[in-house]
Amino acid sequence: VIPADPVDGWISQAVQVLEANGVPSSQIDPAAIRTIIEHESGGDPDIVNNWDSNAAAGTPSIGLMQIIEPTFESYAVPGHGDIHNPVDNIVAATRYSISRYGSMDNVPGVSGVRSGGSYQGY
Repeated sequence: VIPADPVDGWISQAVQVLEANGVPSSQIDPAAIRTIIEHESGGDPDIVNNWDSNAAAGTPSIGLMQIIEPTFESYAVPGHGDIHNPVDNIVAATRYSISRYGSMDNVPGVSGVRSGGSYQGY
């Protein structure tokens, strides 16, 4: 038996939290979030990157969307402060991405993949 993919459920819950916290639905693209998750963590909410420059600086990228703790803390919303929780991870990383790029569609890795190019980390 192949377990159901929980990622879409986490994304759906995160979208509800984002909208409840004032993020316009026009800036949230569940397919873009999924693209980032697939490339950053392969859908593993427990993954920690211990090898890149962030890890070398003492702040490894964590979770589904591979966000570092200081960024997570800046973009988490009340009641969703656990970087290891898949929904909380998506919420904070999405808020960061929208703040930095204007919308999920503008994240370089997302636009790269959609234009037939390669994914690049955000």
